[in-house]
Amino acid sequence: MADRGIIEEDRKLSRSLGLWHYVAINIGAIIGSGWLLAPLGASAFNGPLSVASWVVAAALVAFMAIAYAYLASAAPRTGAVVRYPQMAHGDLVGFSTGALYLLSISSLLPAEAVATVYYASYYVPGLVKSATVLGQQLTVLTPKGLLLALAIVIVIFVINYFGVSLVGNVSLALMVWKIAVPLTVIAALLALAFNPHNFALAVSTQASGEGLSSAAAIFAAIPVTGIAYALLGFRQAVEYSGEGRKASSDVPKAVILSVALTAIIFILLQVAFIGGLRWSSIEVNETVRLSNGTVVRRLEPVTPGNWSALAVSNIAAAPLASELAIVGLGVLSIVMIIDAWVSPLGNAVVQMGNLGRIVYGMAANGHLPRRLSGLNRYAVPGLGLIVALALGLIFLLPFPSWYAIGSYAVLTTLLTYVTGGTALGAFTARSRSVKLLMAGALGAVGASLIAYWAGMIPMIPVFITFISALAAFMIIRAFSSRTSMLAVALPYAAAVAFSDYILAVKVFYPLSSGISVPEQAVVRYLALAMLLSVLSTAAALAAGYLIDRGLRPSIRGGAWYVGLVTSIMLVDILGPYGLSSVYGGDPPIPFPFDLVAVAAVTLVAYFVSVLTAPKES
Repeated sequence: MADRGIIEEDRKLSRSLGLWHYVAINIGAIIGSGWLLAPLGASAFNGPLSVASWVVAAALVAFMAIAYAYLASAAPRTGAVVRYPQMAHGDLVGFSTGALYLLSISSLLPAEAVATVYYASYYVPGLVKSATVLGQQLTVLTPKGLLLALAIVIVIFVINYFGVSLVGNVSLALMVWKIAVPLTVIAALLALAFNPHNFALAVSTQASGEGLSSAAAIFAAIPVTGIAYALLGFRQAVEYSGEGRKASSDVPKAVILSVALTAIIFILLQVAFIGGLRWSSIEVNETVRLSNGTVVRRLEPVTPGNWSALAVSNIAAAPLASELAIVGLGVLSIVMIIDAWVSPLGNAVVQMGNLGRIVYGMAANGHLPRRLSGLNRYAVPGLGLIVALALGLIFLLPFPSWYAIGSYAVLTTLLTYVTGGTALGAFTARSRSVKLLMAGALGAVGASLIAYWAGMIPMIPVFITFISALAAFMIIRAFSSRTSMLAVALPYAAAVAFSDYILAVKVFYPLSSGISVPEQAVVRYLALAMLLSVLSTAAALAAGYLIDRGLRPSIRGGAWYVGLVTSIMLVDILGPYGLSSVYGGDPPIPFPFDLVAVAAVTLVAYFVSVLTAPKES
């Protein structure tokens, strides 16, 4: 399991983290802005069924966590999530997963900063404003809010730059608070404000689950309402596994312990949030025509059971703080406002360090300049952190919504998590351990299913990112090899650029903006873009295999990954979360056969990945 590159640099890393540091780092990442906003997002999507969404998500995330726990116990590495795919499957998978994960974490850091500023707007005016973004009326940061978010990101960078032990100790100091506050809120709402009748209110209107069956809506809520965003933080201990005193034993324990503990907290929190709703005090700003014909905007009460209205109601900006204030728990409401700083910032501290370690890991894989793997005098990847800061600032824009940026981050992360399961299978294939092979398969299937449930529209920008990463890989390879690969890479990049344009401008923009576009036109554009991307990618990989002998192991060991991501996109288009969810009608692949299709394709890809893994893995 020795990966190419910088084993010597690995030995220079600080080895100062222990079990409870790892637990604290994971909890710091998991209990971030997700617990502040996901209960409302999930409730608005499918009401009381959101509790089931949390249970399903926790089970699938546990499968992924177990796969990474096994990997970390066998080969602790800093930047592990991007180094394991490289070690197991070669350059093609290593580069594409590294690019996806780098962009994922780059978006998570500013998302946490934005969430903090949003909650701050609850008591500090002038930080946010309403604006039209992509044809929708949304809340964005004002220049003053943007400056505050910028300052938050820079402070987080400074904490990380001065050493991993500082990150561990900050996380350890925050861990007690980050567990105590949610548990106190849960206990208070259940004991003093719980109304079981709220669970009897059917989902009369769904924000994003319109037209889905109840079972399909349970699954669809997981990636797009903040549920998966919250739970996927378990990876942080794995990322820091090269910097522990006894990482081989401590990291697996920390991963399992943190996932189990936070899953229980989130499920109980969802129950408490729904039970604590007081519909008579929840209002939405609606346009009303008076008897004299005058049109005015005023607050109107929300009808009990109109769950989708929660997303645009007077409690949407700070849902838990608002709910606590409404039910008369004002002191706890103030604590929630304080926690709106502590929880996201604690997560952001870990994410910044994680981003630096991803850059370190990609440099270790040879996909970024070797200098980025260098350590500063505090034994952390300083240049990697500077790159992380730059990427975070690039993403620090007035995002359309926390849920939108969270969905992108979750989906790009999940497509990398598939390779956690496949890497475990590749590393343990020779041992013929049925237990480990099953653990790897379950982890891969869990990641694929959650990514699929996001639906066609959120998956489009992620698919664009993926095929663009493939084109970038081919171009970099062409310039670094002494072959005629440039004649393959440049036409392929042009085809990908045209496909990306069609998907982004002709499909994603109108569908995500609510612009009316005839179904036939969307179908034509989708068919053209997918056909172009599939055929051009297949042709480029085939030509690369024939022309560049050095590229053959990577293509042989990574073609399954290209096929899997493309298959998930195609099933998304043809299943109940695709075109039929936009235009109505019966999907070509109905529920639950779509789930069977995704699981089957993932299992085929999994076993192909194990069989085609380079022998040195």
